[in-house]
Amino acid sequence: MNDLSISNLKFSKESIGNLIKDSKKYYSWEFILEGSPRKIELMHSRITGKRRIFFDGKEILQVKK
Repeated sequence: MNDLSISNLKFSKESIGNLIKDSKKYYSWEFILEGSPRKIELMHSRITGKRRIFFDGKEILQVKK
């Protein structure tokens, strides 16, 4: 069984709504995975329910609930 090496985990959270700051949230995780820097980002609108996930700057999922 191979073990993955993850280090230097950084997490941040921001309120980024235009009119109402708390209406949209932004979360990010930065870390080193097997020697390569990686970043995961999540944007969530509490008003529209839209969620977007990015991996290394590329959008990988967009949903609206």
